[in-house]
Amino acid sequence: MTSLKRSVAIGGLAVVLVTGAAAAQEPSGNVFNPDGIRPSVETDPDGMGITEHPRTPTGRLHESPRVVVEPRETTGGWLVAAHVEAGAIVSGGDTDNAKFREYRDLDAGAYLNSFAVSFEKPDTARFIHASGAAIGRDDQFLQVDGGRWNAWRIRGFLTGTPHVFTSTYRSLWTGIGTDTLRLASLTPGGTIDAATTQTAIQAVLAETPYSDLGLTRTRTGARFDLRLPRSTTFFASVANEQRTGSRPFGLVFGGGGGGGNTEPPESIDASTTDFSTGMSFGRGDTLLNLAGTVSLFRNDIDTLTIENPLFVNLNTITGILPTSVTSARYDLHPNNTYQNVRAELARRWPSLAGSRLTGVVSVARYRQNDDLIPWTASSLTGGVINGVPATDVWNTTAALTKTTADATIDTLLVDVGWSLTPVRSLDLRAKLRVFDTDNDTTFVACNPLTGQWGRLINDGSGGSFVVPHATPGNNLPGTPATAYNATGCNYALTRGLGLVPSAGNVNLRNVPYATRRPKPGLL
Repeated sequence: MTSLKRSVAIGGLAVVLVTGAAAAQEPSGNVFNPDGIRPSVETDPDGMGITEHPRTPTGRLHESPRVVVEPRETTGGWLVAAHVEAGAIVSGGDTDNAKFREYRDLDAGAYLNSFAVSFEKPDTARFIHASGAAIGRDDQFLQVDGGRWNAWRIRGFLTGTPHVFTSTYRSLWTGIGTDTLRLASLTPGGTIDAATTQTAIQAVLAETPYSDLGLTRTRTGARFDLRLPRSTTFFASVANEQRTGSRPFGLVFGGGGGGGNTEPPESIDASTTDFSTGMSFGRGDTLLNLAGTVSLFRNDIDTLTIENPLFVNLNTITGILPTSVTSARYDLHPNNTYQNVRAELARRWPSLAGSRLTGVVSVARYRQNDDLIPWTASSLTGGVINGVPATDVWNTTAALTKTTADATIDTLLVDVGWSLTPVRSLDLRAKLRVFDTDNDTTFVACNPLTGQWGRLINDGSGGSFVVPHATPGNNLPGTPATAYNATGCNYALTRGLGLVPSAGNVNLRNVPYATRRPKPGLL
């Protein structure tokens, strides 16, 4: 059977040649297969709907019945059915537009729109199914499924999702996708003043062609299911999502509202791997589920260094030139681990006033211990911060109160419900929910090398610090701006000085918290 199928996308036209018979699986879709893969056969004229988009009497779309295609039987007793859609994509108009390609790969050329193949052996209940679409393209998907019905099953999959953020990006940098972005032609730190620097940036941008910023998510995985005796099932799965590419990234210099900003590309090369396993027992009036999950996030780009094209308005620091701020370094998303164990129970006692008991217990831990980076990569030679020399005392991890994040968050969820019907038309329900969070993460913004409470921001071009209040009447006359520094970052000693600080909104530490929220209820 041969037919011609047209699919119109925003800004272009795609034509696909269709041949084949039946499909077996429906994995994830793409622009030409939004509902997965469907059999390429004609609508049954004797079925419920014979139009292209039939509706029910309420107006809701429903599936068109398909002509039954009998599979072929091999000499070994296997029933085989297959179909394939292949052709070419031809597009016109503004096909480079980011919205046209946002989540799809519509490059012109040969196109395998979809395929499916099915092998089943009724006498042994064995089966093998495979299906996919757009193989070799960024929005491809593929699924393989096999096993023995009601006994065991193995499934594997691969999906791809492109995401184009912009197609009109003009990059000032080279090295997109790496850990270092270098200016292609501009001078790091700007020139003689802001106006001259801005003119130079605009001149370079006018000569820079458009380019794309986007990333691709590629997800692969497998799952094994096994039916055990006594109404018990077991499963184990693994999945990995790889993200590569780039996306717009905000970069700000200075302080007090910012002394300059630009939008460089963030380099992305990270993966998330999930492992899950569990068992389920269901028999009579009892259902029990047990599951465990481990999720590992790994970032192959630890830090991102970006050369600065701007002439910066400095804040807080004095004694250095704006042109000395030549770069910024960011500590990107850290490697981290998530672990979870969960148990679910449901039990019914029909003879006890129709009682029902449900319960969930979940324990989770979030953990990351990334190496922290110094406040700035610059030596700040000649710089002064609130009367204290800044040369080589902020560009080292010795300027931190700790060198690794050592961050942990533990959560506990207990949710138990009980319901019964003691007499007709009377339901009684009791419920208890407890959610406990313990954030064991601490960081204090104080430099042990100088004793200064506060932090540099925007790679040293700005700052946020606490000093004694200088307005007469708040502190004793003659109190120096460096009065806090002598306590050596000891919070108790600093507080014991009894000095009024210059501000009350300077962030000196993160906000670790522990909460417990019991929520009983009775209806």
